[in-house]
Amino acid sequence: MDSFYAFALRNYRVGKIDKALKLIDQCIKIDNKNPYFFELKGQILFENGMIIESIPQFRKAIELNPSEKSFRLFLAKSLYHMNKKTSYSESIKILLSYIKEDDFPYEAWHYLGLNYGKLKKPDYSSYALAEKYLLVNQIKNAKIHIQRAKKISKDPVLINKISDLEKEIQKRESR
Repeated sequence: MDSFYAFALRNYRVGKIDKALKLIDQCIKIDNKNPYFFELKGQILFENGMIIESIPQFRKAIELNPSEKSFRLFLAKSLYHMNKKTSYSESIKILLSYIKEDDFPYEAWHYLGLNYGKLKKPDYSSYALAEKYLLVNQIKNAKIHIQRAKKISKDPVLINKISDLEKEIQKRESR
């Protein structure tokens, strides 16, 4: 089975997608309790534009190993790319949970910003993108998004979060 997995990975990396999928399906047939087989299949499908088909794979991986954070990030990204309002909402819920648990949730903040943008919540979108840019120390970009969010937001909780970001930037700039 290890050789099937290794060959699936190798074929995937060299662009032999059909062969990789057949091999990973063999792995799943042998051991359908291994979440990493489902994760790899989901990844192959996602990266080759088969978004709808990738989602059940990531859900199965999560079901088998709920503590593996990366599975949830993959699912959230797939849901975003579904381009459906309900998918954006589910993706946001997953990303908000993921952000609380990850030490460096750069990509999660990015996708959170994209999801909020699709739901026509530009203040939340800009806030999420400001968080992303602050995380990678791109202060100029963070400030741009903070200003956008401040101009349009009426949400007192969000305004408070934006204020916290501004304080963090001031702290960094005064060092």
